[in-house]
Amino acid sequence: MDLRWQIQILEAHLFDYIAKPYKNTKASLTINQILSNRERLNLKTGTKLHEEFENENKVEEKLFNHLFAGKSLKEATLYHEHQFNYIKNNTNYSGVIDLLAVYENEIHIIDFKTKDINPAKYEAQFNSYKDYIQEIYSTKQVKLFVYSIVDDMVNKL
Repeated sequence: MDLRWQIQILEAHLFDYIAKPYKNTKASLTINQILSNRERLNLKTGTKLHEEFENENKVEEKLFNHLFAGKSLKEATLYHEHQFNYIKNNTNYSGVIDLLAVYENEIHIIDFKTKDINPAKYEAQFNSYKDYIQEIYSTKQVKLFVYSIVDDMVNKL
């Protein structure tokens, strides 16, 4: 069959697609204020401590000493720095989950904080993590934890 003839019989199809505007949101806590020099220094120090904690394999060294809802991380498949992006209610959420521990019947989301592990402060962040993970692992229970690097302490949310 001649290619020119095939092109002539192609039909034009119109797609009736209405683009919806999406709001982009980062899952992590956003600071919307002017910071003092001391606050900026504290943030830089906290970021450096967080990076050193993760990059020098201190995660397993420290966290394997803790139980999370009665479970050891040694029993889980671990995913470090899990990046995600999902859309819910016309909002595009993106972020990075510090540590995912996948067990047979449940998932643990573990977020690392320098010191402050006040759950109310990070509620929106943790809710977006949980929503995303529940979309993927709909049959597993999702539990949230926050870990203080400085205090070597875990809080279940």
